[in-house]
Amino acid sequence: MYKFDLPSNDDLSRMNKGQRLNIIRKFLATARHNRLIVHQELVRSTFELPLRPHLSTLNQIQISSFYEFVDNFAKNGYQDELLEAINEETVALEKIISAYEKRMDVSISDQSN
Repeated sequence: MYKFDLPSNDDLSRMNKGQRLNIIRKFLATARHNRLIVHQELVRSTFELPLRPHLSTLNQIQISSFYEFVDNFAKNGYQDELLEAINEETVALEKIISAYEKRMDVSISDQSN
């Protein structure tokens, strides 16, 4: 999994809104990538039983890291940037989920023919 290092509060304060937005976007992209890694490990654990206890740890690290990041941004007064980037991420995730759901419907329809 990738670790995202949050810039210091001083560095954040010297950045403009666009730069802070890009930091949040990069973090969200890293978080999404790490979620895929967790899923990959879950799939691998089907036949690699020693991986199973490791998955809970990976999942908890992912969740804790996310909350640490967003809480830090919010408490330092960057709620507007955070909200904007979170809304963008929500739209992107909805599109990804919708595309998967459409593909799954097609696959299920194809199998029943």
